[in-house]
Amino acid sequence: MNTQDYTPFKDQLIAAFREGEARMNGASKSAFHQLRRSALQTFETLGFPTIRHEEWKYSNVKAMIGETYGFDAGTSLTADDLPQLQIPNLNGNILYFVNGHYRADLSQIVSPADRLQIKSFAEAQQTDAETIGLHFGRYADFQDSAFTALNTAFASDGVFIRVPDNKVVEEPVILRFITDARQQNIAAQPRNLIVVGRNAEVNVAESYRTLGDHAGFTNVVTEVVMAADARMEHYRVQNESERAYHIARTQVSQADSSLYHNATITLNGGFVRNDLNIVLNGQYCESFMYGLYMPNGKQHVDNHTLVDHAMPNSQSNELYKGILNDKGTGVFNG
Repeated sequence: MNTQDYTPFKDQLIAAFREGEARMNGASKSAFHQLRRSALQTFETLGFPTIRHEEWKYSNVKAMIGETYGFDAGTSLTADDLPQLQIPNLNGNILYFVNGHYRADLSQIVSPADRLQIKSFAEAQQTDAETIGLHFGRYADFQDSAFTALNTAFASDGVFIRVPDNKVVEEPVILRFITDARQQNIAAQPRNLIVVGRNAEVNVAESYRTLGDHAGFTNVVTEVVMAADARMEHYRVQNESERAYHIARTQVSQADSSLYHNATITLNGGFVRNDLNIVLNGQYCESFMYGLYMPNGKQHVDNHTLVDHAMPNSQSNELYKGILNDKGTGVFNG
């Protein structure tokens, strides 16, 4: 694979990882961190893709990786800033993540704990280590994906959702990811894990917004694990700035007779790449994939989907539509 090996951003990322690792003491020997270290090594080997790479031939990341970004940057965002970001009359479990980190002070959880276990990915590493160890990195393989390897290497926060067997979460789960780029360029790499138990049901909506005029780089990986007869509706709404670079991978594993709906809606964003991969690991599964993208100006949106019918007697359904304005460009591969 042809790569862009020498960029300030790549050097900055590797240095940031090693600086963080040096502060970890004994935690650097954990199995969790060993996987992160392996992912960084893979990222170093792969480098960023170029248009000579088949999966990226129509989407050039040169402008994105030509920037440098702040990591773990503080933010002055408070509750006073939320009205411009909120959707009127929206109720449910609403969790805010600012520059990739969970903000409990801005969030609300209304569903009973016996039906919905939800917390930051950072907290879950301590309280749900067994579940994290069982699922983290098992589905979203990073060996051939520089951006997935990068996210895995820097995985520290995001959302952890677990719905126990035979439970229905009646209230929606709304995840608000905010990039606060009012002061500087910002890089955020949320890592999400959603585990839906046998005969359980949940609806999850992710939304992405940007504040400010500086560049924002979001590289998010979401792993969804569905047990037999589980049901999930999953929505993603991207409405970011002209200087927002957004890379998203959603990796879904479905067991027998599970039902998964996904809708990806891209309204704004300078450069957007969505990878939706579903593995039908059981029989009589159904998956539905819907997409709408509306690039304006010089915006670029690239949607890739892949369904692996690993077992017989399952169905997948797909419909993506694009409306391109001005010099906006769109790519679909599925």
